[in-house]
Amino acid sequence: TKQGNITITAGNITPKQTILAFSDKGNIKLNIPESLANAHLIARAQHGRIFSEFPITYTRTMKITPKAVAQLTKEVSGTIGKGGTHIKLEATHGNIKLVTA
Repeated sequence: TKQGNITITAGNITPKQTILAFSDKGNIKLNIPESLANAHLIARAQHGRIFSEFPITYTRTMKITPKAVAQLTKEVSGTIGKGGTHIKLEATHGNIKLVTA
């Protein structure tokens, strides 16, 4: 969307599916049942923050510095659970939330 929030409720997602959402001026909220929380995640909140109720395993190695830790709330690339569904979320001026449905 150009303006406005996006809420997605993923009821029955499979490893072959892809979830894509982009918002220029608005938040993105993705509701995932805990039993189906297996995904490859790429999320970016350029002028916002990323929040997740799910543990995320990061796919890159980095030196832990205050700047690196701050960056983790803005850009995430990793795996939830065992991986599977591809999720790409981007909010330019908004927050991204991954929550248990």
